[in-house]
Amino acid sequence: MENRISATIKKSALIILICTLCISQASAQQYIINDKDNTHPELKTRDALPAFITKLAAERANGYNEIAWMALRENDVRKYIVEYSINGIDFQSAGEVVPNTGTYVFRHHLMDNSPAIYRIKTEQMNSRFFYSDGILLLGARISPVKIFPTVVHGNMINVDSFWPVEKINVYASNGAQVYSKDLNGQQDKISVVLPSLGKGMYWMVFQGRAWRTTEKFVVE
Repeated sequence: MENRISATIKKSALIILICTLCISQASAQQYIINDKDNTHPELKTRDALPAFITKLAAERANGYNEIAWMALRENDVRKYIVEYSINGIDFQSAGEVVPNTGTYVFRHHLMDNSPAIYRIKTEQMNSRFFYSDGILLLGARISPVKIFPTVVHGNMINVDSFWPVEKINVYASNGAQVYSKDLNGQQDKISVVLPSLGKGMYWMVFQGRAWRTTEKFVVE
């Protein structure tokens, strides 16, 4: 009697297993049919690796700014979007480039002579976006930050910042950090009270949301 019950249980389990396999195969086949128009189904199951942007440079030319960069691992790239910012916060498109050779030069005709930050926005085939680091336009007629005096006799430095500053770090000539201050987006006229510093040369590093610049001063 026990052997007969055991055999019945095993038979029932086998029938359930067979039915489950059939349903799974039918579901998989249905998925393929429904997704037949998707020419890149692998992009739904994995995230495409972002292109590696390197040698990004921006220089002022006669009547336009020239932005150049190189890209590695760009098989999954749909397009590059060159973006720029005048205030260090808000970015807008300067134009688009279709991936082709891995080496690119883009001309941005911009009448504004203010300092600008450029970055590359990469759109992947799976519609995801990645951003390069921002780079400051070389040859800008207006520096994003000016300090005065550059020869300090006391402990006060005045800063005239065209862009919002998030943080200031001061380094001595030996590379040691001697001062740090969070400014949380302050701009225009900023007064910086330094600690007591020895005589010598120092560097004041300004950091914004997408930019970084350095000014030199001397303590006498």
